[in-house]
Amino acid sequence: MNGPTLSSMPRQRGAALIIGLVLLLVLTVFAISGMSRATLELTLAGNTQYSENAFQAAESAIEAELVAGAATPTAPRTSAFSFGDSTTAASTVTFDATRLAPPGYSLTEYQSDHYLINATGVGGKNASTTNEQGFFVVVPNGF
Repeated sequence: MNGPTLSSMPRQRGAALIIGLVLLLVLTVFAISGMSRATLELTLAGNTQYSENAFQAAESAIEAELVAGAATPTAPRTSAFSFGDSTTAASTVTFDATRLAPPGYSLTEYQSDHYLINATGVGGKNASTTNEQGFFVVVPNGF
């Protein structure tokens, strides 16, 4: 018999098995940590999107109110909008100030009415934002 015999081989003690199991445990911890972090980042991105949708809904409501024009000085106008995907907005146009001369005008036959639009947009997961926009309407003096 040429070659090593069974009695001449060094005795193995299972170190490779233990090292392999430790490395497998470390890789499992990294994988679980990575999945948890990815889930958290996905949730954060979704919440940011819901918040942005709410902001855009409020801005769209303000734009719609500006297109519709001013409300009467005696009664506010309230409107509701739905944009799909559970995104909604509500707006109120109110008369804010007594009739003043418009800024920058020296003519006395004109004056302005100042109105405020308050719009609240609501997106998914109850994300909400409130935006405010003011505007002037120039009217003849004594109107």
